[in-house]
Amino acid sequence: MKNQIKTVFPLQLLLNLSSKPMKLKIFLVVSCFFWLIQPGQALQIYGVYKTDCQREVGIFLGVDDVNVQLLNLDGQVQEIPRFNINYIAQYPVGKPLVAQILKQDKVPIISIQTIFDNKVVKLLKGWMVDHSENKISFLTIEGVETVIDVNHIWDIDISLQNQDYQFPIVTAVPQLVHAYPYRECNKYSNQKSEIWTVYPQVLHPDHLSIKKELDRLQKGYQMLDTFYADKVFYPVPQVYKNSTAITIGAYLNSRYGASKYRNSSFIPAVVSEYSEGPYGFQRIWITGTNPLEGSVHEEPQTQISYKMKSDFIHFSVNYDMTRMLIGDEKYHWQDEELNSLDDRWNETGHIGFGFDYLNYTIDVALLNTQYAVRYHEHFVNKATMLLRFGLSFQNRFFKTSLYYGSGTSEKDEYRGDRDGDSPEEQAYLDALYLEYQKEPEYKGVFKYYRFNLETDLNNDLNLFYSLLIRNTDFTTEENIDGEGMFDYQSTSITNSVYLNYVFNYETNMTLFTAYEMIDQEGDDFDSSDSDKFNIIKIGTSIALTF
Repeated sequence: MKNQIKTVFPLQLLLNLSSKPMKLKIFLVVSCFFWLIQPGQALQIYGVYKTDCQREVGIFLGVDDVNVQLLNLDGQVQEIPRFNINYIAQYPVGKPLVAQILKQDKVPIISIQTIFDNKVVKLLKGWMVDHSENKISFLTIEGVETVIDVNHIWDIDISLQNQDYQFPIVTAVPQLVHAYPYRECNKYSNQKSEIWTVYPQVLHPDHLSIKKELDRLQKGYQMLDTFYADKVFYPVPQVYKNSTAITIGAYLNSRYGASKYRNSSFIPAVVSEYSEGPYGFQRIWITGTNPLEGSVHEEPQTQISYKMKSDFIHFSVNYDMTRMLIGDEKYHWQDEELNSLDDRWNETGHIGFGFDYLNYTIDVALLNTQYAVRYHEHFVNKATMLLRFGLSFQNRFFKTSLYYGSGTSEKDEYRGDRDGDSPEEQAYLDALYLEYQKEPEYKGVFKYYRFNLETDLNNDLNLFYSLLIRNTDFTTEENIDGEGMFDYQSTSITNSVYLNYVFNYETNMTLFTAYEMIDQEGDDFDSSDSDKFNIIKIGTSIALTF
């Protein structure tokens, strides 16, 4: 898996460990589990003023719409109504002052797990004390402040605190000088220290500033609550990451992803992934040549596609942009592209959605599919809609998916007007109806089954395997001239593999190979024919990530 620990440090390490990658890597492996017992370096001590000279000193462990939860220097968690707060001062103490936290039920304990060395390990257990855009600061049950990157959260749990916690590393409490508007309170304060004195560094002197600071902290606590509530809808915390890649590749023996006028080789693709963080909104944009995960064929194909996931819902839409660029006439399969006994399908677009719960995903999609069937001199190319159902299972080791799609294509009922208002118009309508009658009745039944498996063989090598079974059953009747009748059936079984190797963070290469076995048969009034053949397809692509 790629989501390994990279920047989960106490603040001291964030400042000092920024060079010598090999030494840093060795240090991380040896000392990962000792970070949580390092002394905190930058806990913010808050002085909360309710009335003149009435100040509560401690660490914020929670903020909601009504109250704030403050861990005071005696180890008790007290609730203070927000509307009673008149002034807040922040003291950059830089040393742990709280010796304990007594059993309480006002603020739950947060437990965070992460992936390290391809194993799920405990990262920390404690209470959130601050946050920024991508970082969260915790006071752990060991009394240490630890900062983590939200992108390294693998699992989160929230539970009640059912015991006291003693913090082994405590320093003498300094004299916390009152904020300037309350400077007279220093005369009456019984908090004296001969060791050191700390002055407030950040002040929130009015209700607007206080509200802004408390709302900022509340956003962090709500974020953790949302993580915990929404994790049941995500098989992994982040299905898509924050990255953008440019890919270009070349492919040989493509039967479906490319045609006479449609090319799939040397057309670059831009793959843009975005994530708001663990268990949040995530999406991916793809423009260019790329494989279609649940499509009717396994080959890369040009596309504009969008997929998103948010809470328990996912959605996808796709369109082959080549159709818009070259027009329908050239986009459709041409008779010279097919063998004398042959059929081809490819997806021109789809729209789908589904639901997610725990490790499972179900979805449904409508696939706009064009097809062509040829039996010697008989050739038909049409389009139809396939209804696809999908079921997926995903965990940190692998993702597996099963798809079933089917559809029927038949001659449409004539819907034109048969009666004209003038002889000229009547002649025109009769000509249109005659053209309709010349086309024989036909019926095509198309089905496919697809199984996908994706897994990381190691930290640098990813495997994507697909088994695809497709069935075509096509029949035409005689036209008004007594011609054109034929039957055609085919079955194809394709095994394909994509191997992706990551050279470094910026560069990776994908090797593609597929082996397709095709069995076809057909007949008309005059003859019958059958054919079996196999095709090997290969390709490669290079991606640059930034």
